[in-house]
Amino acid sequence: MKTKGACLACCAILYPSACPANAEVQWEIVNQGETSNKPIIWEEVPETTKTPEPDAIKWSYIKESDSEYIDKIDRSSDSSRPETLSITQINELISNLEPSNDDFYPTTRITPLLSTAEVIPEQTWSASSYNISPFKNRSGSGNQNYAVNIDYGLTDKIQLSIFYSQADDPLNATISSRSIQPENLWESIGLSTKWQLFKTKKSSLAINSSLESWKVGSGGSYGATNNDSDTPNIFNNSGKRVETTNIIGSLSLPFSWKFDKKLTASLIPGISFLPSEQGSGQGGAGEFYGTNMFFGAGLEWKPVRELSLSASITQPWGDGTNNFNSDLKYSKVPIYSTGIKFLFSPIIGIVGQATNGFGATPATGILTLPSDNRIGYSVKVVINPYTSDIAQKALTNRELSLSLGGVGIETGFVPELGTTTITGQADTNGNSGLKFKHSISDAFEVTVVNYESNNKVPQTSQHARLYSDDGSKNFRFGGKGVLLSPLRGGPFWLAVSGSLGRNLSDNNSGQGYAFGEITGTWQLNSKFAFSVNPKVAWSGAGNLYGLGLGANLAISQKLELLPETVIAGDNFSKTTSTLGLRYHFSDSIATTVYASTAASLNNIGQLLGKGDTTLGAMITIKM
Repeated sequence: MKTKGACLACCAILYPSACPANAEVQWEIVNQGETSNKPIIWEEVPETTKTPEPDAIKWSYIKESDSEYIDKIDRSSDSSRPETLSITQINELISNLEPSNDDFYPTTRITPLLSTAEVIPEQTWSASSYNISPFKNRSGSGNQNYAVNIDYGLTDKIQLSIFYSQADDPLNATISSRSIQPENLWESIGLSTKWQLFKTKKSSLAINSSLESWKVGSGGSYGATNNDSDTPNIFNNSGKRVETTNIIGSLSLPFSWKFDKKLTASLIPGISFLPSEQGSGQGGAGEFYGTNMFFGAGLEWKPVRELSLSASITQPWGDGTNNFNSDLKYSKVPIYSTGIKFLFSPIIGIVGQATNGFGATPATGILTLPSDNRIGYSVKVVINPYTSDIAQKALTNRELSLSLGGVGIETGFVPELGTTTITGQADTNGNSGLKFKHSISDAFEVTVVNYESNNKVPQTSQHARLYSDDGSKNFRFGGKGVLLSPLRGGPFWLAVSGSLGRNLSDNNSGQGYAFGEITGTWQLNSKFAFSVNPKVAWSGAGNLYGLGLGANLAISQKLELLPETVIAGDNFSKTTSTLGLRYHFSDSIATTVYASTAASLNNIGQLLGKGDTTLGAMITIKM
């Protein structure tokens, strides 16, 4: 009735306009020559056709898909319609779109040993670099196991992986039967394949296999400068190095179950094929691990899509072993882990774990620290290059300047996606350095190379003798990720950064340490910014820590004053101060002159005071 009423109303409106009231009706006489006395008969003309009434409109609710983008373009304004925008404006709008849930790759492995039933999307890449090390160790940064892994989604069901790992340090525990302590070498290279057999909304099942080349060495020295082979090994009494390349592998059947969008459980039965002896033909065969069957279980909880917490336990069983102690007694022990993963964006994330596992590959992941069963840590950086970045507004010119950091104190900024930064530095004591950085996201900057040559560093502490002795060369790599940003709704800028590396010289065998920092930066106004920068160095010689305070005062559009201090936490007398003056020749070139009492500007050097003042200069180029 409402529809018919509306039609009548429309007719009432349209008819007068089509036929105005003052229109004159024209009459004509038809057949004037004919007359008729027949009466006029009126007949009803039957309706020949009827226009069918339209079907009633049916309304239904369509659930919004999680994978759909939310269109944030305001169509009510012609100025923001796509056809009226430039390429630059369109790219800016796209950059401000929040990534979808599908842009975040699933967790494909809990530990190197325990794979989930998930695979990365078809024709995409994922790369990770990580280390495993005990919290307590004998020397340097300890028994580091470094590893890299590259995954490729061959199809939507098949994932291929290649990987490499190396550990070349002395055994962590003192071997009671050896007067000279053997050194240890594990070097692995291999590939793995994961085939997802099925996947539903709640569950998934896959089969994962690996084939690896595993070089095992014992005795001699595997350090950077000493290659002496005439020292004891753990396999026989030859008194010489034993080194064997083994072909090993693994097979597992991971099953994953999603209780809801936040909680996933995985059950992973499997087997690691490892050699049962070493040293044959090199002085006599000695006991080694052997084949290990295992059953693993893991949990992952995601309170938000950028953050997840995990825990796992794996129990080996059968005839094989996965641990030996200082008496060279082999046994089976469970492998457990707990971890946290934070994604700065879909492109880049960091994973931290506490675990007693030391192997970094699918087949060796069942093994503990050689000669010990000790809790350690693992830090992993994961890069997914073929997905979306975070939504962030473009940096202002002032923010771009602050993203260069201070002289030695970090800021909470990173340069924009795709920016390469090269910094060279030298001082009057003969110290020099070179940094090569690249932003792989608006929220993460990778330090590809951080090189420093040390000179005239007072050798008053074990840290200086190990890491900053005269003539030493310090090589490091790492990265910095932004946790909070006012451009993404944060109250201030907050970033976390870390690096790993070794010191090389004629006086040591490549000692290493881990270095970590957290930086909060506040822009009080357009001229003044202030940073708080706690930092710590983890090493076998003991830990160093301090609190960095820095400021950036814009004297003019091109000139900035950079006062800094680092308050040493272990000894207040080691507190260092630096004053820098930076001039921007252009948007891409800046130079800084400075005076500093720090041993050097490269992380741990900021925690080693010299007492006297050094003058220096640096130049920074952005591309």
